[in-house]
Amino acid sequence: MSNIDQTRCKVSGDGNVCSIPALVMVLLLGVGTATLVEPLEAASDKTGGWWSAGDLNRLLERRYPVTRHALLKGRSWREITLEQALEQARQNNITLKRQRLQSRVARQGAQIAEANFDPYLAFSVNYSRSKTYDRTEKDWKFKKATIACPTSNPACVRAQTEGLDITQDRFTIYDSESPVAFLMFDQKRPGGYYPSTIDASEADPTGPDKSTVYTLSITQPLPSGMDVNVTQTTTRKDNKYAINASSDDPTVGSYGRPWTTSVSGTVSLPVPYARNWGDYASRENELLKTGVTRQQASADLRRSMNDTLHRVGLAYWNLVRSAHLLKAMIDSRGRTAALTTRIGRLVEAGLATRYAQAQSRAEQARLNAQETQALNQLLTASNALNELLVFDPGVIYLPAGYREALDRIDARPEITLSEAIQEATTRHPDLARQRLAIRYAEIQLNSAKSNARPDASLALSVSGSQSNAVYGFKSFEESMTRVSRPDRIDLSSGVSYRYPWQNKAAHAAVGRLREERLRLQTALARTQRRITQEVQSAYANWLSAAQRVQNARRKQGLAAAAYQRVSRLYGRMEDEAPDASGAVEAVGGTIGDTSGEAEQTFDPHRVTEYEVIVKSGELLAARQQTIQQHIGLQEARFGLQAAMGKLGSITPHGTDTRANTPSDISVTQLEVAR
Repeated sequence: MSNIDQTRCKVSGDGNVCSIPALVMVLLLGVGTATLVEPLEAASDKTGGWWSAGDLNRLLERRYPVTRHALLKGRSWREITLEQALEQARQNNITLKRQRLQSRVARQGAQIAEANFDPYLAFSVNYSRSKTYDRTEKDWKFKKATIACPTSNPACVRAQTEGLDITQDRFTIYDSESPVAFLMFDQKRPGGYYPSTIDASEADPTGPDKSTVYTLSITQPLPSGMDVNVTQTTTRKDNKYAINASSDDPTVGSYGRPWTTSVSGTVSLPVPYARNWGDYASRENELLKTGVTRQQASADLRRSMNDTLHRVGLAYWNLVRSAHLLKAMIDSRGRTAALTTRIGRLVEAGLATRYAQAQSRAEQARLNAQETQALNQLLTASNALNELLVFDPGVIYLPAGYREALDRIDARPEITLSEAIQEATTRHPDLARQRLAIRYAEIQLNSAKSNARPDASLALSVSGSQSNAVYGFKSFEESMTRVSRPDRIDLSSGVSYRYPWQNKAAHAAVGRLREERLRLQTALARTQRRITQEVQSAYANWLSAAQRVQNARRKQGLAAAAYQRVSRLYGRMEDEAPDASGAVEAVGGTIGDTSGEAEQTFDPHRVTEYEVIVKSGELLAARQQTIQQHIGLQEARFGLQAAMGKLGSITPHGTDTRANTPSDISVTQLEVAR
């Protein structure tokens, strides 16, 4: 029995002096053992000894109706389990939505890079028509004077032998390269400008020139820098001929064979071991970089998933802690209110002092403030969880479905510390992100090395064509069947070489990217050390939390045993006591005695109601501490999984996000919406 239970109690006639332990004892004599034991028995069970989630939530909903309480107006209570909170966070968390959008953008970028290597198909139809018209112009034209045909000109000598008089000044002589040696006029002409008619344009006697060209080409770019192009060109042009073209009415004809086809193939490729040749050519480099970017987006989504679910788990268990704290405040306030009411009756009966009444009222006011503070903590915890989910300001979350998780005690994780470190260093999203950054830097470095080479390329082209300058084909089908036997074959090849003077920029880029790769490798080693330390700390925290749970349960067992022991002793004493007044007399004498101070000493073997109340409070406190330690164990479990990077994982396709349920390390993964 404690020292306070052995305190003497003096009751004077005016009721001005009485110690608090005796007052509480006197107060509770009329309550009986059942009233003291019932709250504990109703709250006890075989597994954990705490209130069920459903009973707790119903109590809070009755205690704080949303239509009356000032802090709750316009809001509604809503129960939520841990699994529901995790699922809502996966689907509705703003950070995860943004990361999913970023992952889709990266995936579309990869599709764009891959599409650059798809074949290009081009088809075109061109129609042309041309016609030439006659046009004559009047103008002054210089004409040379006529002379006698000189005998030095062989043509003149031949003309003289044929009987032509070459001595008259009626000849115009041309140079020896002209096809005409001389012209003879009917009279002499002095040199000068004469009015002339000039044919500026002459119409084609065959009529308008019309043609239709059909072109089909396929180009296939390859990652190695090679381009292959095949082009087919089909032309429909009816070439006409003219008989007596110089006459005023020439005869125009056509063979009726207007179709011709030509096929050409072109291959362009970089010279081996030159720029844009090999695995890290410019096109191949873009494909590799977009692939790494897509994987980086997936790693970022995993990292955000891991961090977000960790925060959701901690927020949920903080909500559980706040709810149980509020429940404890409600119970304490209720017991204090009942005590204050009974003390008020005793004061009216002259059996208690007003100082004791003032103490009880002060204690009730203090508990009222603590209850309001606990309610605010619950609302804050609910808002913190609400922000991580789809934010709804009109909802107050209450935890549900967590009792099974709190009942389970894992003395140690199901994997060893070395296994946890090994798994964290192989699958943690932070490390995956760092390794992908190194891979990206290596791709850029290899591309820079390729750009530092000389730029040399080779081009080969071959074409076969049909001609209808005179005789084509009657139809398109006939032209296509004869395309393998062209009228003309052309073959061409060429080599180009370019190299900037000393190529300083490319070599500087190589040096810079080597330093960048070294920096990222150092950052990777630092991240590995950090994650290893986090796993070690989280593992130790799990073991410590599990040990604290064991200690709290042992303390709860000791508190329960002590409470049951004093309850049994009190029950026997109550059976021996004839009534409440007799018990009062046994404790402190007759309450109504005013002749003098009655002084009695507590029996050392007696169990008072105050000691029952104290043991009851100790048991309740032990149960609260057990609950807090169980919640701490769940938080430690979340912390270990977050340190290992197991709360978020991506499928090989990089589209579906999966995460482990934090209630157990080895549980199956839950599907998450994209």
